[in-house]
Amino acid sequence: MVERRVLQLASGCPFLLHGTFAFQTKGLVLLGMEYVTGGDFHQLLQRKGRLDIPSARYSSQILNSTTM
Repeated sequence: MVERRVLQLASGCPFLLHGTFAFQTKGLVLLGMEYVTGGDFHQLLQRKGRLDIPSARYSSQILNSTTM
């Protein structure tokens, strides 16, 4: 029920990607997601230079969720 509620709250969020597949080996968990243009974090830093505080907080939340 909790997962369903989270998904309902997040529906329509422009920052969420659709997962297409997932599998796991002994050392890795691999997630296949839809392709989204816009570049990676390194390119963002090159374009913007130093991030303001709200952007840095948002970026750290994304990075933390992808490295868990």
